[in-house]
Amino acid sequence: MRHSLMFASLAGLATPLAAQEVEEQGEEAAGNEILLIHNGPRDYIVVEGGVLGKPLSDRADPVRYIWEPDQGTGQRVENIVRDLPGWQQFRRSDARSANPTSQGLTARGMGGNAASRTLLILDGVPQSDPFGGWVNWTAFDSLYLKGMRIIDGGGSGADGPGALAGTIQISTRRGGSHASLAYGSRNSVDADAHLSLDAGEGDITVTGNYSRGDGFVPILAGKRGLADGPAAYQSYGMGARFVTHVGDIGRIEAAIRAFDDRRSRGLPFSDNRNSGADASFRVLKDIGGMSSMLLAYAQLREFASEFGAVSADRATVTPTLDQYAVPSTGLGARFEVRPIEGGFYNDRELRLGLDWRRTSGKTRENSNFVAGAPTRSRDAGGLTETIGGYAEWSADADRVNLAISGRVDHWSIRNGRRLETNIGGTVRSDDRFSDRSGWQWTGRAAVNWWFADPVRLKLSAYRGWRLPTLNELYRPFRLGADATAANEA
Repeated sequence: MRHSLMFASLAGLATPLAAQEVEEQGEEAAGNEILLIHNGPRDYIVVEGGVLGKPLSDRADPVRYIWEPDQGTGQRVENIVRDLPGWQQFRRSDARSANPTSQGLTARGMGGNAASRTLLILDGVPQSDPFGGWVNWTAFDSLYLKGMRIIDGGGSGADGPGALAGTIQISTRRGGSHASLAYGSRNSVDADAHLSLDAGEGDITVTGNYSRGDGFVPILAGKRGLADGPAAYQSYGMGARFVTHVGDIGRIEAAIRAFDDRRSRGLPFSDNRNSGADASFRVLKDIGGMSSMLLAYAQLREFASEFGAVSADRATVTPTLDQYAVPSTGLGARFEVRPIEGGFYNDRELRLGLDWRRTSGKTRENSNFVAGAPTRSRDAGGLTETIGGYAEWSADADRVNLAISGRVDHWSIRNGRRLETNIGGTVRSDDRFSDRSGWQWTGRAAVNWWFADPVRLKLSAYRGWRLPTLNELYRPFRLGADATAANEA
């Protein structure tokens, strides 16, 4: 497991007037989602119908909002995240040319890694790959996004384990219809559509996106050989989200999304493909005067990739690995109740919750090519599971905001196996790894002190953790002359 224990401070200009305006919403704001939007020199408020409002802890925690992140510019989601101060991605090339396994997300200067060290969540559902922890950025349609909530620092209690260095929560928009179409160099095409329709007491939103291009040649002109060519790409996705209100006490949401993404790295034997589907069901309801939320979700992922060795003159490429199938599944659920609900319009709040997440998957690959044919095969994978509970207490005093949260998780790693065989022959090794389990605690404390208008001081301390991915546990890999062994411990 990996842990983080960090302290952070931030001093700068604030917007007390906007905060007061939120407070003045009073009873009219009860039961609604209230967004205090920081948008350059202008701050404004958006109130949306709902049950669970933004938590009172947002006043103390280092939280930022980005409203309508593409702002009509067609910005890719990965580029929006890359521009966030303190956040970085593992590779510099964007997702249209990079291998999906190099698309990890991290923050706070913790260093790049293909497995994300931060949480990325879409409408409550974690977005990291269940097997490897990377993020498939091409699956996100920026035209469909309503906003981002960025939480700097780890130890995110309510969002589950995995936030070593921070959390990004993405929410999808409702209402309206939008479409965009763009054509550019190298025969690139980007198309997006977003359509919302009334459906009884709610609405249904349908989205679709398509992107393709002949791609650029990744190697500088002076160093290219006969084997080098453009890195072509193609991706598409579609989704639907249904929201309906249940009287005056709640709403039900159901969503499904599917995507397919494939590309070449500009060489023979460098093709890769990533596809998947997500489904989620969420109920938000007022129970006996207490707001509550129940979420259940499922992720299905399939990944494949080829690798080759390039000759010194870059004239020929020899296959070295065919990772032909990496199926994985993520399942999860979360329940939260707020017996004392504050949001932005009260002076204290208590949040209690439980969550569960299970990931399983394996890699199937052929290697050790001789005369263009593989001679060995590998089948490796397992299962990880966490179940935890959390509590968060927030208070708003005169010029001081406080937030304290903690959670306890029980984790387990099971069914670990790595089977390596000679193709058409004997078994080279059949390793069965012992199941392991344990307990882990995390937490965070934050204070926001308005000690002199318009200046404030924010301090936070936190402890975060994440389980290693199945890829890290059970799959060895090689990059050039560098070989990395799997570490099941």
